[in-house]
Amino acid sequence: MNSSRIDAQESENVVLETKNLTRNFTTAGGQLEVLRGIDFQVNQGEFASITGPSGVGKSTLLHILGGLDRPSSGEVIVCGQRVDRMGDAELSRYRNKNIGFVFQFHYLLEEFSALENVMMPLLVGGESRNKSMKQAVELLEEVGLGERATHRPAQLSGGECQRVAVARAIVGRPRLLIADEPTGDLDVDAAESLHDLFMRLNSSLEMTIIVATHDLSLAGRAGKRFTMTAGRLIEKKVMET
Repeated sequence: MNSSRIDAQESENVVLETKNLTRNFTTAGGQLEVLRGIDFQVNQGEFASITGPSGVGKSTLLHILGGLDRPSSGEVIVCGQRVDRMGDAELSRYRNKNIGFVFQFHYLLEEFSALENVMMPLLVGGESRNKSMKQAVELLEEVGLGERATHRPAQLSGGECQRVAVARAIVGRPRLLIADEPTGDLDVDAAESLHDLFMRLNSSLEMTIIVATHDLSLAGRAGKRFTMTAGRLIEKKVMET
């Protein structure tokens, strides 16, 4: 196989890439450099973790990768698209189609059942109610909550709510799942259950996952590991067993 064909295949396999990414914020004391030239790449089916102290820029980076914020400079390329060049309307469509988000708090709609919460992104995107319900039921089964589908968030534990949030994030089959401190509000058992769920989704659905976390147990299960310090991202060598 010639080198040009190998390069083309590798390019097709890249889900996300950043080039010299920076993000500055204006403060009373002047410009605050949060991200300082981030070069980052994640391929199809990889599970990547990012660790680092609070306030170092992990959430800022994830928000930019997911189109919730814009960089000061540099490139963000997701599924072959220059996200940093998109207008607001195009960016909204991009997020809906390509990105699933999970945050530290589940942000479920309290007045709706688990099933209705998972259906919501599909309904908002114009999908039929029957198809939305079918896909939501399948995913609730996948995350182990098939018997809790009719329960509202107040009737679910914190770990169960977070699993519903994961199901909602991936119901549209996004190319990339981004999770920001997903176990931060969970006890040890619930966190471990969520770890297992991420691993299962990564394996069974070949879902590409990027998670920022203080949870070293979760970070240690990722196949690709980074630490953030002083606005820069450093890849850690993963020892094969």
